[in-house]
Amino acid sequence: MKKLLAVLLAGCLALGALAGCGQSGGGNESGAQESTAAESQDGEEPFLIKYAYMTTSVPKDVDLVTEKINEYLEDKINANFEFAILTGDFATQLNLMMSSGEKLDLVCELGTRLPSDAAKNMLLPLNDLLESHGQGILEVAGDYLPATTINGNVYSVPSIRSMSISTGLSIDEAIVKEYNIDVDAIKEPEELTPIFERIKADRPDQALVYSNSTQRSIYDNAFTDFDVLNDGIGVLSKDGLTVVNHFDTDEYEQDLKTIRDWYNKGYILQDNATNEDFLTLHAQGQLIGSFQLTQPGAETSFAQFIGGVPQDTIILTEPMLTTVQVASCATALPINCENPEKTMEFLNLMYTDEYLINLVDWGIEGTHYVKTDVENVIRYPDGVTIDNQGWNYAVGFLFGNQLKSYVLEGDDPDLYEQLAAWNENSAASPALGFTFDSTPVKTEYVAVQNVLAEYKVSLENGALDVDSTLPEFRNALKDAGIEAIIAEKQNQLDKWAAENK
Repeated sequence: MKKLLAVLLAGCLALGALAGCGQSGGGNESGAQESTAAESQDGEEPFLIKYAYMTTSVPKDVDLVTEKINEYLEDKINANFEFAILTGDFATQLNLMMSSGEKLDLVCELGTRLPSDAAKNMLLPLNDLLESHGQGILEVAGDYLPATTINGNVYSVPSIRSMSISTGLSIDEAIVKEYNIDVDAIKEPEELTPIFERIKADRPDQALVYSNSTQRSIYDNAFTDFDVLNDGIGVLSKDGLTVVNHFDTDEYEQDLKTIRDWYNKGYILQDNATNEDFLTLHAQGQLIGSFQLTQPGAETSFAQFIGGVPQDTIILTEPMLTTVQVASCATALPINCENPEKTMEFLNLMYTDEYLINLVDWGIEGTHYVKTDVENVIRYPDGVTIDNQGWNYAVGFLFGNQLKSYVLEGDDPDLYEQLAAWNENSAASPALGFTFDSTPVKTEYVAVQNVLAEYKVSLENGALDVDSTLPEFRNALKDAGIEAIIAEKQNQLDKWAAENK
């Protein structure tokens, strides 16, 4: 569980999403929608909405919570609900469900699945449905829909959580105090070097930092301050809509040399790319910091994964709204959805109805949580912990509008006000809404991916000599066809920009 969620957090999903948060209260749909729901109940059987999402195991109280959801939905929109909880290989299982014609009405679109699923005609366009049955979604999430729009069609609705991310270093609070580190004064990764030097002098036999995922690199989690344009193979320049090969830049080379210096001096976990026990090592005090994607509330959420060790965060890059981040956690209607209108009614509630959102996120009041004296803060009932609870699996970021969910005791009661401000104040990439289709260069794309698999993570964790290996890496990328990919991406970006002035 810890390893899976750590990978999710360090990738496109953001760390603070683990905390259930928001405001208490009941539903607030528009009068028009309630009228429509009431009319639809006359003589009709409730429509069953089946929703597929990913977690690590089936919660033991899934039937109990589903029954409670159905009680509410039958009165609200004359619908029933069923979770299709997928464990294991989510992508394979979901593809099988969607291609076999199995009953399915809503699906999680995680990571970068959306362009492929849309191209394969696996998803319904949502434009008309949003206008007719998703007014609440348009009000809450309308500004983010360009990120899930392909060729003019909206194919999924992003969940409302942290919509932007920045890179940072999560560092033990005790270390910050011991070494009198001003976390707000540090703005660039290179400024960490003298701090690491001081700490290492007192801990000569101990590595200090790591990247919070075996799938990502120190570079990705500390130095990336640009729009990766979906895949990092040709990224957005910082001065316009120009696609550049950042692997060929002087800045990339200098960043690698900084990381290599850290590695040679023993600051970085030496087997960072393959070590699967990084969280345990941190919890045991053998590591003191983690490079990772960050946002408001990250300290509290991450501390839960390392045994409650209090954390501070050093933010290293400015947050940015990008297509890959906004669209990385969204909900779509599969092409075989039986009743798109009713399904959209339900999805609309997940962005507007506080009672339903908290029921899905946290379960049943009194059984799975109890309220505290603070209006929007909850805690587990006596005798219940995160390890033995029957419902909450910390995936509230998957469902609708998480900003209307409760805050779990221990998190800042104002966490979601902070996240709302974070989202509002994040700069939008000029390419927000652009999605790259690699089909025209699929041969080169596979070849470049193979080169990246051979070199990238090792170089970006400091394990390889930069002077000798970076030229090899660059030449291998060119031989594999990266220039053709960049040219094609530039062509598509230019076309997209012309159509979306």
